[in-house]
Amino acid sequence: MKKININIFCFLLIFFLTYEILALKLNYFSFTLYLFSILFISNDSQNDKLINSINFNYNKILNELLYNNDLLKLANILKNSDINVNNLKIVALGDIIQKENEYFYINKGYESGVKIKDIVVNEDNLIGIIIQVYPKLSKAKYILSSDFQIISIIKETSWVGLSKYLNNNLVFVPIDIYSFEKRIININKPYSVLTYGYYSIPTGIPIGYIYDNNSLNITLKKDLKNSFHTLILRRI
Repeated sequence: MKKININIFCFLLIFFLTYEILALKLNYFSFTLYLFSILFISNDSQNDKLINSINFNYNKILNELLYNNDLLKLANILKNSDINVNNLKIVALGDIIQKENEYFYINKGYESGVKIKDIVVNEDNLIGIIIQVYPKLSKAKYILSSDFQIISIIKETSWVGLSKYLNNNLVFVPIDIYSFEKRIININKPYSVLTYGYYSIPTGIPIGYIYDNNSLNITLKKDLKNSFHTLILRRI
């Protein structure tokens, strides 16, 4: 009798397993999945919470990846061979939180080590200089604003001058204009304008490019309108 019972049990077990395998493959009703759904899957409200949690964490992770990727782009400016990284300090990573015509604000202040005269850059070029510092906030003067000027150099000529905002344009004003005009006509365009380096201003930070040697207007590769993540730098 026991042998018959064992045989029946084995037959039913094999039949059940065979059916379940076929059901899973052919999308038939599966007792295993049904029991699993009852025993291990919570009710709809719990499912909704779980889904919302998964979506939230996914979006959070995705946003963090995108944010960190943008921050990694900022390091591109430091790959410039004209920058002496040994005399450069990365003070802080900051995000622009407000933009005005001639100023912008960054979400880092003196609690993060920021000081007046530190420079602000995006991944391509200089965009401003810190002029006011608060505990968790800094105000910067935009490079394309009235009265802005910074000592700079044209890489291809080694001529020094001022990058100065005049008549709604950022212009390179050479110190010795006569000698400069005789020299610059032999240089291929575009000309790269870099910071000269003095006081807290690092050397070799890209400012922009000159495409017209008659006007000497400087064009930024990336302006404030297209900037969000920034590096705050200082010469040491």
